Amino acid sequence: MVKEIKLFSLLVFVMILLSACGELKEESQPTLLVPTDVQSIFNDQCVGCHSGSSPAGSLNLSVGNAYTQLINVTSTIEPTLKRVVPSDTANSYLVDKIMGTQTVGERMPDGGPYLSAAQMNIIKLWIQTGAEARP
Repeated sequence: MVKEIKLFSLLVFVMILLSACGELKEESQPTLLVPTDVQSIFNDQCVGCHSGSSPAGSLNLSVGNAYTQLINVTSTIEPTLKRVVPSDTANSYLVDKIMGTQTVGERMPDGGPYLSAAQMNIIKLWIQTGAEARP
């Protein structure tokens, strides 16, 4: 009988302990963002076609999406290349597309006006320096 009381007490204790824990919440991952100057170029020149639920080339460059859609993601148009390879502009398809040196598809923005040399340099510098996200 004493053994049964101890077992019952242990079960009650465990139930109380578990009910006191509450729900375990998953920590949300912070949204990774491209630097403001790069996102500004995307907003002005790219999101007209590259945003929403069905963006051109399956590439959404809107705020909150651009970073995860670019960094080390295989291009849907040129599957042998990544969209952006941090620290490597020569192998970043985005650079080819904005400079007009791509072998597949059209220069971006499609039909122009194309990015200025200064805008291209901002994007290339971001990639060359590691394509870091901002919090």
